Amino acid sequence: MTRFAGLIICFMLALAAGYGVMHYSGATSRALVSSAQAQSAGSNQAAPTQSSPAITLPGGQVLNAEALGPIIEQYLLDHPEVIVKAVGRLQQKQAAAKDADFQTTIASQQQQLFNSLSSPVLGNPKGDVTMVEFFDYKCPYCKRVADDVIKLIEDDPNVRVVFKEFPILGPDSQVAALAALAANKQGRYSAFHKAAMKHRGAFTKDVVVQIGKDVGLDTDKLQSDMTDPALMAEIEANRAMADKLGIDGTPGFIIGTQKVPGAITLDDMKQLVSKARDQKS
Repeated sequence: MTRFAGLIICFMLALAAGYGVMHYSGATSRALVSSAQAQSAGSNQAAPTQSSPAITLPGGQVLNAEALGPIIEQYLLDHPEVIVKAVGRLQQKQAAAKDADFQTTIASQQQQLFNSLSSPVLGNPKGDVTMVEFFDYKCPYCKRVADDVIKLIEDDPNVRVVFKEFPILGPDSQVAALAALAANKQGRYSAFHKAAMKHRGAFTKDVVVQIGKDVGLDTDKLQSDMTDPALMAEIEANRAMADKLGIDGTPGFIIGTQKVPGAITLDDMKQLVSKARDQKS
């Protein structure tokens, strides 16, 4: 971007923000002021007041909105790519700021996100890379990636996967989540999780009890544990965590320190895990 283009963008921002004075220096500005003054003199415009948006140059010359307006308009018509570049730069800065905020959140929530004792964990408990999945048993996209998540665990002996029950698709999603956490108390989370992901249809209490029976759970204990307030507290904690992380749909992954929304392939998972591993080395 040229210095002239930079001047134009600065002045436009000044107009939008309502600032009284901005400062800019350089040969291009001195050349511009001559043109602006000529236009101003030809139209017999009054000198700008302190309250009107203006640019004061080092030599004391003042460029006001009336003088610069036609010049800016013509320049942008001749060089529309300046606007595209400015918008692109703004988007880059916004994305960088958003990522910085996310990394700050990750750091402040690290214990609850990665090491909560109430969140089920599969894979290597001491793995060098942790992948967190926020999911709902009724979510078709979660069902689509379920086998790939298990396959990742089988293929990578050093990956650790934390499952965050995140029921957002209705009351029966919550029934399934409670049943899965209850199954975890019997050490059968993996079996229940896989079976629930293959289930098609609603998750009534009778359905989750039958799934529990099919995978070898003590169904009386399962039903009793589903009423444990600690399980509902885990779900509420997951919802609060998702909100802080900006996860508002399922599935949502955190791989290392990178947020990955939506369904991804096994190859995507492996590449992201490898990237997270490289960043740690």
